[in-house]
Amino acid sequence: MDHKLLIMGFAAFAITMLVLFILGPVSRHIGLIDYPGGRKEHDAPTPLIGGIAMAIAFACTLLWMGDPNPTRWILIAGALLL
Repeated sequence: MDHKLLIMGFAAFAITMLVLFILGPVSRHIGLIDYPGGRKEHDAPTPLIGGIAMAIAFACTLLWMGDPNPTRWILIAGALLL
């Protein structure tokens, strides 16, 4: 197994958790919250920032990779577009 990919996976997880921790209060402040009701089964209002955090972590780990491959810019652009 390639150790670089394993390290990048852990780094992406850590960056995602850090961004969630930072953006949680911000999302509550600006009203980016999903409230329970109807078919939603969560008990408390939940911030809608998980996808944003994962996209940021994905972009950061691809940039950190240091590979001169131009394909990573296409991957970053596609992830940010989604």
